[in-house]
Amino acid sequence: MIQPFPFAEIPPADEREKGRVLLTSQVEFLKGATAMAHLPPADRLEVCFAGRSNVGKSSLLNRLAARRGLARTSAEPGKTRLLNFFR
Repeated sequence: MIQPFPFAEIPPADEREKGRVLLTSQVEFLKGATAMAHLPPADRLEVCFAGRSNVGKSSLLNRLAARRGLARTSAEPGKTRLLNFFR
């Protein structure tokens, strides 16, 4: 069977550990921005989760951070109107 995308190689153990530590470190909600003028300064590495409504972006973030309720999920698809930033 032909895969549409090649599988990534498994990273070395030390790189996997860096990722584990990053994702299990302290995470906190920073702010929600409604306009470009409200964005926090671009002074650090950023990771973006983008996708259509109700695809699980908040659930993924909560799972990666191992914290329930860090990124709130909604029963109403398309309700979020902010760019949410976490530190």
